[in-house]
Amino acid sequence: MTDLGRARPSKGTWTSPVFFVREKSGECTIRYRQLNAKTAKDAYPLPHLDDLLGPMAGAPTLDAASGYWQIPLADKTLTRLVSSPSMGLTSSQ
Repeated sequence: MTDLGRARPSKGTWTSPVFFVREKSGECTIRYRQLNAKTAKDAYPLPHLDDLLGPMAGAPTLDAASGYWQIPLADKTLTRLVSSPSMGLTSSQ
């Protein structure tokens, strides 16, 4: 993840465990259960999927994998989004 520019070394005080999915993709999953338990719930419901996808009609491609990493995060948030893979503590970029 650090090689791809999606994570950086961190000295945050919160950590969440990292797991790798036992599928062909072998994708990385971070379990944020403890952080989610302390997060204030959003009072507004999520928009309907059709309302979100409508403006993208006619787009030739949609890169959902990279799109996830396009969400900007505030620096104060990064100290809470720390994972603990074998190479040391990292947080999202």
